[in-house]
Amino acid sequence: MTRLFGAAGLGVLGLERVRKVAAADLAAYADLAAYAERLRLRAISTFDHLSEEELARGFAALDQAIEGGEVSGPITMDSDLLVLGE
Repeated sequence: MTRLFGAAGLGVLGLERVRKVAAADLAAYADLAAYAERLRLRAISTFDHLSEEELARGFAALDQAIEGGEVSGPITMDSDLLVLGE
């Protein structure tokens, strides 16, 4: 990856984990089940690094948390932020 950016005249200035609050709580994120269905489409590249067994366990845990109302507090998502520059 560094070679690719270097060939374009860019260098890595930073890599940081960024946490985004998607909703203040489960009530504000009213349609969590629909979100879980969108996750099952596997459009997120992170899923490429997981086995079918890991995905099945994760989705089963998510379904159980949704059905049991176990999700509380802010709903957050973590992302990596890559900063490039000359």
